[in-house]
Amino acid sequence: MANKEAPVSPSLTAIEEAPVSPPLTAREEAPVSPSLTARGEAPVSPSLTARGEAPVSPSLTARGEAPVSPSLIARGEAPVSPSLTARGEAPVSPSLTARGEAPASPSLTARGEAPMSPSLKARGEAPNCRNMYALGEDVRDAVLTVLPGLQEEKLLSLLNKLASIGVESKSDLQLVKEDDLPDHITPIQCRRLLNAWKVEGEDVAPGPADQYGCVRWQPECPQEESEESLQEKQKEMKDISVS
Repeated sequence: MANKEAPVSPSLTAIEEAPVSPPLTAREEAPVSPSLTARGEAPVSPSLTARGEAPVSPSLTARGEAPVSPSLIARGEAPVSPSLTARGEAPVSPSLTARGEAPASPSLTARGEAPMSPSLKARGEAPNCRNMYALGEDVRDAVLTVLPGLQEEKLLSLLNKLASIGVESKSDLQLVKEDDLPDHITPIQCRRLLNAWKVEGEDVAPGPADQYGCVRWQPECPQEESEESLQEKQKEMKDISVS
């Protein structure tokens, strides 16, 4: 027993309780119990853990909770938990983030809040509903004045569509055609919008809303001229006829 090479009892080996040689333990070469390995609870070599190469418990891997190698994390290549990926909350590789190519959370993308790649922003190709902010507030007001009950989601879609066809200001709306409007706008709403936007050179005012929540723009009634202004105009007409 002095040199730690004493044979181990077969019965102890069978039940996986055989004592391990201390020098083997010190060198991290001690054999691990098969039952522990099967359950994913085998102790890991400290040197492997330090290098970030320690094997991970299968049960932890299955649940997506396996600790990741520090070297992989440093390189931005660490595998992400499946549960986080499913929820769209997976941490993104630092290298991807630095290059502006990090994929955004699906939930953020759905709400139009996904961060955009700087390279796409620079080229003006960022696929994001924030494009509608390129439009002036007068365009948004022109839509809401005619369709005050329009849902926010449909409003954003409409503004995006207008921006995609080149609308930049309220004056461009008179060139919009029915085919330029998104499909979720009903035919009645289309006619309301197009009729309102085609009014040129007239002061318009919102009329009463109909049963669909649409408002027809109506030309404002011209103010009645005073008697003095009428007399002045008549006098001017007489002077012109005399001359």
